[in-house]
Amino acid sequence: MGIDRCTPHPIATMTAPVKAGTFWDQAWNASVIWCRKSSNPPVAHQRRTADRLRGRWHELDTGHYPMLSEPVALVQLIAEE
Repeated sequence: MGIDRCTPHPIATMTAPVKAGTFWDQAWNASVIWCRKSSNPPVAHQRRTADRLRGRWHELDTGHYPMLSEPVALVQLIAEE
């Protein structure tokens, strides 16, 4: 399943300040994939992000780690882009 390749999430992504600057003003070729069985990040946050990035919206019926639970479906979404 690939669990042997998983590593802990870097703590600085949760604690270090971020200066987004012009991040939201740029034109992004973005997609947001919401994992329906995951409570974090919540769907409202995911929707706001997709809207602000003017990104494509996708949903997978899986938890937070689709690369482990639904690797084929995830690859198909990525390959479509």
